[in-house]
Amino acid sequence: MAVFFGFGACLSTVSPSIIASRTFGTKNYPEIFGVTTMLVNGGYAIGVPVIGLFYDMTGSYYPAWIVMGMLAVLMTVSLLYSYQKSREYVK
Repeated sequence: MAVFFGFGACLSTVSPSIIASRTFGTKNYPEIFGVTTMLVNGGYAIGVPVIGLFYDMTGSYYPAWIVMGMLAVLMTVSLLYSYQKSREYVK
């Protein structure tokens, strides 16, 4: 639990800066970082109530785990694709 918590606790602070700089470059970094951070934290703000809604509707977190797992795979594929495409534009 401590290892997973350690990784999870830093995701909302470290990930947006890495994603912004690696995908979009550093030319307009402050603006891009702000938007990236807003979207990441907006996802957290929406995701937590949605997980609660899943529990209220089904009485279990299992369906939420399934959906979140599928969304995690989709997010990872999307991030890898956008990073590869960004290499064409960002030097």
